[in-house]
Amino acid sequence: MSNLIPRNTSLVVVMARIKKRVPVVEYGSLLERLGTKEEDGDTACSVCLDRIKRSHEIRELPNCCPVFHKDCLDAWVDAGQVTCPLCRSMLLPGSS
Repeated sequence: MSNLIPRNTSLVVVMARIKKRVPVVEYGSLLERLGTKEEDGDTACSVCLDRIKRSHEIRELPNCCPVFHKDCLDAWVDAGQVTCPLCRSMLLPGSS
């Protein structure tokens, strides 16, 4: 997996770490911070394919740029996945 996770760590622990360490933000605040002029609902969640609105909660992925609804990414992680659904980069942030 990653050098941040000891080999004998259970998947349940890894899933909990991902949810704890990958921040939840409002999509609109992310757009403002990035200086993006995107209109409400221009982006679709690649998991559920529904539009992401500025007021929706997302998880801000540290290692890649795709945007997913918080609940969609949480369901992905709960299914035992530890990589981005699109680019397959690790969901756990690198060491600071």
